[in-house]
Amino acid sequence: MVFRFSVPREFEEAFAALDQALPTPGSRGAAEAQLYLRFPGLFRLRHMERPRMPISFEMECRPGWWPIIWRLCENLEREACREWLSEHDDQWPAFRQIKEKYGTLKAYLRGNDRMRTLAKAAELCSARTGEVCGASGILRDEHAWVETLCDRCAASKDPWRQSRW
Repeated sequence: MVFRFSVPREFEEAFAALDQALPTPGSRGAAEAQLYLRFPGLFRLRHMERPRMPISFEMECRPGWWPIIWRLCENLEREACREWLSEHDDQWPAFRQIKEKYGTLKAYLRGNDRMRTLAKAAELCSARTGEVCGASGILRDEHAWVETLCDRCAASKDPWRQSRW
């Protein structure tokens, strides 16, 4: 099954910034490390104690979406600076979790409505970007799992595609 949908007007501006793809780092660990170093304020909640969440903060998505996450981080920082926020301010945006859910990128964060709109734009952008390779893709419901894949990755028997993270 293939899903198609239109993009609401309010997300067009956010899409314009998210559509500029960035190079994908070599490995998942390297990508996460680069994000944590470049945007420490956005990922500050990953070190906090969570009594009901014994696992640590981790980005649960595949490399095709790392450029979208990077661009989202840049846009969140830009928006926070527009509002004259400091990285040490409680109002500074911070991710609670980043993951794949039902074939799209979900970025749960603390922030204002405009910042949540940027996260929603990243989610919509991920619905048309292949999670494995970053090429133009579509949502597919195959093998009881919803994924966003390009045609090549959908046809692939690649073990990376078969294993989830």
